[in-house]
Amino acid sequence: MKHGLKGLPASVGLSVQNLGPGITYISQREKLPLSVNAGIAFMPVQGFMLNFDAKRYVYDKYTAYSVGTEYVLFGGPGSMSGLSLRGGINGGARQGAAGSFSAGAGVRVMNAELDYSMSPEGALGGIQQITLKKKF
Repeated sequence: MKHGLKGLPASVGLSVQNLGPGITYISQREKLPLSVNAGIAFMPVQGFMLNFDAKRYVYDKYTAYSVGTEYVLFGGPGSMSGLSLRGGINGGARQGAAGSFSAGAGVRVMNAELDYSMSPEGALGGIQQITLKKKF
């Protein structure tokens, strides 16, 4: 569920993930990792967005959070092309200091989007993700 705040350049969202009876393998039943998520996005000036998200893992009894920002160098919502820079910090009880920062960029050309992100993960090295999206 996502909802804009009337008169404010912000939107809020709420979701529940993995709601269900669980999964069964042979005769053993395991609970799904139920989580409740909430977030807010605030755009104080055109092209600059601040985000805050919190995720509560119900059965594991811990909360993870993230704070991020996005700056649109050119383009914007509804345009055919654009370039965005992103950065953020992840935190929570199970988050180490090495994996707390992430950075990325996104390019949009002819309604296709190419996103890249990286985040260090301590002993595992870094995680790099590339996503290609095309709307039809």
